[in-house]
Amino acid sequence: MDKAKIKKGIKLKLVIFFGFFGYTFCVFQWFWALVLYSSLLKLLTNLTSSSNNITDDNSIIPIAPLAGTSEPNIFMIFLGVIVMGAAIALMVYSFMKIPSVISKTNKKIVNQTVEFAAPVVSKIQHRPDNEKFRLKITPTIVIAIKIFLTIIPIIFSLASGLLSEQFIDYKIAIFISLGLAIISFVFFTIQYFLAYILHVKKADIL
Repeated sequence: MDKAKIKKGIKLKLVIFFGFFGYTFCVFQWFWALVLYSSLLKLLTNLTSSSNNITDDNSIIPIAPLAGTSEPNIFMIFLGVIVMGAAIALMVYSFMKIPSVISKTNKKIVNQTVEFAAPVVSKIQHRPDNEKFRLKITPTIVIAIKIFLTIIPIIFSLASGLLSEQFIDYKIAIFISLGLAIISFVFFTIQYFLAYILHVKKADIL
């Protein structure tokens, strides 16, 4: 294989690698927003469980501790070590594979978005809708997707203050949400900075 192609591939993987971390913290942002709204789920769960947990006090039978369980089971410890080792190995493997998976998924999303947006944008700009035009607007669409993934969770987090019941302090919730957003922004900024100094085409940045 040509050395120039190998070098180009390494540069592209490095740029995508930092983009992977940006998307990862975007996922954390959305997860945190979901956690903030989980108080609604908690309320629904309490309402459901309260109707199922009405029992007579006389029907409660104390459970005596099991005999012979004070000493650790060697087999269970050994099994736990094996399971933990397998989990760590799986985590490392996933960590190595996830960037390529995210890259393929994001590329598919970008292509679908371009397919939808290109005709509209071409009519607004009075430009022909061809392959050259779509390649030109692709980097802009990628940036728009990153902004969407970063900003919307912040809006949800800010709106969580309107909830009647909160089990996480509002200031802490906003601090963590903004912190995750800043980390995402930093990784995306590093990604574009590396793409600039390594001369990676904007159309290849995902």
